[in-house]
Amino acid sequence: MRIRHADIETEAQSPERNLLVAMLQRALLDLVSGAESDRNLAREWLLEPVGGEPYVPFSFPWICAELGLNVSLTQQAVRNLPEDWNGRVASRWRA
Repeated sequence: MRIRHADIETEAQSPERNLLVAMLQRALLDLVSGAESDRNLAREWLLEPVGGEPYVPFSFPWICAELGLNVSLTQQAVRNLPEDWNGRVASRWRA
């Protein structure tokens, strides 16, 4: 997320932003180390099709937009994570 110097104290530490970051982190953790059902739900949420704006609140595209992340590039990065033979993201990429 690109933050202007004037916004650092307020925007970077806002509880709302922290919540969105935590939601994204949880989904990524579930994707790499969760039970199979958690991995599947995380993958489905992270890779949901991007419709037109306005995005549904708290959907992956909406969270990306709120955090200043490019939805397509972020999804591409998730798709490019290597998987091991169990369908999990390879251990070198796990938290």
